[in-house]
Amino acid sequence: MRGGLSTAAFSLTEVVLALGIIAFALMSILGLFSVGMSASRRSGEDTVLSAMATEIASTLRAGTAPYTASNYLFDHDGRVVMNASEAIYACQLSLRQPSAAEVPNVGTNLVMATFLFTWPATLVESKRPNSNTIYATLPAR
Repeated sequence: MRGGLSTAAFSLTEVVLALGIIAFALMSILGLFSVGMSASRRSGEDTVLSAMATEIASTLRAGTAPYTASNYLFDHDGRVVMNASEAIYACQLSLRQPSAAEVPNVGTNLVMATFLFTWPATLVESKRPNSNTIYATLPAR
């Protein structure tokens, strides 16, 4: 005889199924966390590289640097350095006149600038694992 006690409980099958669903959800969340961290790192790199390209372009526009292809070195904070041992980023700047097909009706008023950033700068250029290219249009002098 069972008296007035009620015995409500989860079966082993229900517990295992619930744990499986929770494990699947946690694995999905951890996978998204990895993707988010990678996107955050790339976003930070893009911000620093854009700031360095802007600094070079400002120097060219101000007339304190010649309008020629050049190499620049930057530290971790995006400041120009002269000593290669202090450099983290290297930038190879190339300049050219745009063709009429690229920019119609401009004549020779613009210069196309290509900023090729590679890092770490302490490695030989051909062995640098990271690179990013930024394109800009500058006024001709």
